[in-house]
Amino acid sequence: MDIKRHLEKEVVSQPLYTASGNLILREGTRSRVLSRRGTLTGQGKIWENLTGESLNLRGPEPYRRGQHEYTRLGGKEKRLRTWDPVEDRFVNYTSTGRAFYNTRKIEVVVHIPALVRGARRNGREYDRLTWFPVANLGLGKNYAQTRPLGI
Repeated sequence: MDIKRHLEKEVVSQPLYTASGNLILREGTRSRVLSRRGTLTGQGKIWENLTGESLNLRGPEPYRRGQHEYTRLGGKEKRLRTWDPVEDRFVNYTSTGRAFYNTRKIEVVVHIPALVRGARRNGREYDRLTWFPVANLGLGKNYAQTRPLGI
């Protein structure tokens, strides 16, 4: 897969994070690693040069320990917020947590339900419920601001 040809397509897939923390670009069954554990690869540098977008989309990842959520900023562990199991939501945001979540954006994948009707070779008709991602319809990316409740 050539990144330049990939970007020339009408519907371009966006980089995705894997469970291991790598950032990849998928096209069909093939993929390119753009960032490996936070370090840009050669393909990642090409992506940034061609698109003008930084691949550092997520920044440091928050993690939970006990009832608190933390992140590492500037090499130090910072508490962001506290989970309240009774209210079933995060409460008590620190000033670092408010700043972290007010500037953080997540990509939202919206799917539209569709009913597909067809006929098999033997002539029997069928109906199938499926879902189309909005991005496949050419409507672009959808981003949401991750604002904490009560702020």
